[in-house]
This record gives sequence, C-alpha cells and structure tokens, in this order.
Amino acid sequence: MTTPAFHPLISLIIPVYNRETLLPDTLDSLAAQTGRPMEVVLVDNGSTDASGNLCEAFKTRMDKPDFQVQVLHEPQLGANKARNAGFQVSRGQYVWFFDSDDKLLPDSVARVMEALQRPESPELIAFPFGIRGRNDGLQRRPHRFSAHPAAHLIDPVLSTHNMCLKRELVESTGGWHPDLARWQDFEFGFRVLLKTQTACWLEGLPFYEVRDHADSISGKGYTEDLVHLENSLNCIKQRIDGVEDDDFKASLLRGYGYKWASLAGLVRLEGHTEESHRLLQTALDSLSIGHQTIKRSTLAKGLYRFCAWYVGAGGRGLWRLADKLL
Repeated sequence: MTTPAFHPLISLIIPVYNRETLLPDTLDSLAAQTGRPMEVVLVDNGSTDASGNLCEAFKTRMDKPDFQVQVLHEPQLGANKARNAGFQVSRGQYVWFFDSDDKLLPDSVARVMEALQRPESPELIAFPFGIRGRNDGLQRRPHRFSAHPAAHLIDPVLSTHNMCLKRELVESTGGWHPDLARWQDFEFGFRVLLKTQTACWLEGLPFYEVRDHADSISGKGYTEDLVHLENSLNCIKQRIDGVEDDDFKASLLRGYGYKWASLAGLVRLEGHTEESHRLLQTALDSLSIGHQTIKRSTLAKGLYRFCAWYVGAGGRGLWRLADKLL
C-alpha cells in the first residue's frame, strides 16, 4: 500500500555540529511541542562527536505520521550550507530555522501554527525570543519589530531563530549565503525583508531560548572576526545597490552607514582605535548614490560620529534615537 504524502505546515531545520552536550535539551524541547503536522530536519554537519548518533536516535524515537524526522549528513562544513541542504529536502509550507544549542519554549510551534492559519496567510511571521546568559535570567529580544529593512540595519529585527518563513519567500531570497561566517542571519534577514510583502509580529511570551555559552559564535569578539563581519556588510551593500527607488535606497544607505558606525564603536571598545577610525570613515563614505549625496546626510554623519564615540565608550540603546532620526 502506498504511504500518503506528508505535507507538514512547518519544517524546523537545524544544523548540528559537535553539540553532544547541548543537543539533548534541544531535542527534548522539540519532542515536547504540541503543534501538528510538523517536520524536523536535522543536518549533521560533519560532527566528530556523538551528535550524529543523537540525531539518528531522535528520529527512531520520535518519527510518527504527524511528526516526521529527517536526518541528513552534510559533508560541506558551514551552518549556512547545512541550512540550505536542509531546506532542499524539507517539505513544509513554512520553514523555521534554528540552532542546535538553543531550545524551543513550550507550545511555541502551536502558537506559530495558529497565526499561520489566519486568513491573510503572511509570508513572514516574527516573534520574540529570550537570551539566557551564563550568569543571569532570560532577556527578551528583539527590542521592537518593523518590516522595513532599514530598521533591521539599525537594530536587527530578524535572527536565525525568530522568523517562520513561507517556502516561496525563502526561494525568492536565494537561501542562506554559503560563504558568510558571521552575521549570517543579519544578512539573510535583510534580504528577507527586501522581499517580504506581508509580515506579522506575534506578541507575548518568548518562543525560543538562546543559550549563551563558551562555544557560542555570537559570543565572540568583533575585532578578531572583522573580515567576516565586513563581508556580510559588503553583501548587504550589493543588495542596496540594486534598489531602483532613490528615496528607498537613501533610507537603506542611512541604516547601512549606521551599522558601520556601530561596528566602529564596538571595535573601539575593544581597544582598536585605528580600525575604528577606518570603519567610521566607511560609514561616512556610504552616504551617496553615485556622485550625489543622499537626503539627510549631514544629520546622519553627525549621528555616525556620535555613535562611534558613544558605543566605543560602552553606551547602549542608541538605536532608539537612530530609528527616529534616520
């Protein structure tokens, strides 16, 4: 007898690399979800510990008609390559990417599914998450939601784990950039917002818990990975260059320059003054289209200089002012 085709509403796609100590909690948080039908795609990305075996054991334990599990063994190293491989085999109408060292909070999938079945059928659903530090409680992120990509450049709206995307939207973006090593979700989120026509923000309790730990990529310094961070920003600039509407492009450039100024401050905070000056100059140089200076560039330049100094002195929360002025 032919097995009926499986059509999950959501596919959760998780790259896995050497996470044997943290992965069991992540998998348990998946097993506890009540939303159905759902699919889990675990992509073992060349692990040298027991992570691959843990993925296979989870499939054996959990694979059911309305909760199906796929395990891939992807030889090409890199989380973005693993995410793209997982997306290719996934079957969900919507996809939700997240990381193997974090946890879904109770009923998160069911809450997202409820929103996905609204009449407007949004392409993008975004939601709050929490960051659990090593020495403190759960801190809610992001600070606010806006579907405008310039707002994302000023203070990131979308992260790897706080967006559920219609399959066609992911396809239209071209997927995750395979060669980026830092700020991958920042760059991907920007492309998502450039393409999104309908977006929905879910309020309430966090849906997801990010666990800060010693091996976390997001916990690394800025100066040591500056080449990778600049690569992500340069990829974003290529997308901005392709925007035809001058007013829209100007708003994106103001947000883009602010990100460089913020990075200049972070590098200054780490004690690298010369690099900070170079990054700030890149921010100031971004405020033109061809040979034409964009609107509000004088205001933006003043804000960039203040941002590099303020962030470099340990200041936080300047994005609130930038949101209003840029």
